[in-house]
Amino acid sequence: MSEPTPLPETPREQALREFHQNFRMQDHSFQQVVAVLLLTLGAGIPAMELAGFGHLFPNLGLQNWLAISGIAGAVAGTIYYPDMRYFYGGILPGALAGPSVLLGTFFYARGREEVWNVELALVGMVAALPAAGLYYLIMRALVMRDVRDG
Repeated sequence: MSEPTPLPETPREQALREFHQNFRMQDHSFQQVVAVLLLTLGAGIPAMELAGFGHLFPNLGLQNWLAISGIAGAVAGTIYYPDMRYFYGGILPGALAGPSVLLGTFFYARGREEVWNVELALVGMVAALPAAGLYYLIMRALVMRDVRDG
């Protein structure tokens, strides 16, 4: 008995499949890697500096680093999704992710004598979850709007 031929993908199914591939960093595009590095350099490493680990960046104080991390996050959110016609969908979630990662990492590492890289990565990911959820919802809505509008 032969297997039934699968039904062709609808435009909505195709758009959702492509969206999820892009969102999960499945192909690790250059701009996604740059976005992650930008968020790390603009929020994660400064948080460690503020907590007393390292001297890579100048001590600009928490308020200035919050602003810098918000800008770095907004730029990272703007360039993360490979289809640049949706760039504006990442500005707000990125601007929220930067300070979230900065504060989460800073408060976690403050007062500790040593931290492991894996701890910091996990703390940064957990701190960015609310912004990542917002990013997912906004980008999915933008992609689905284009499919619906045809």
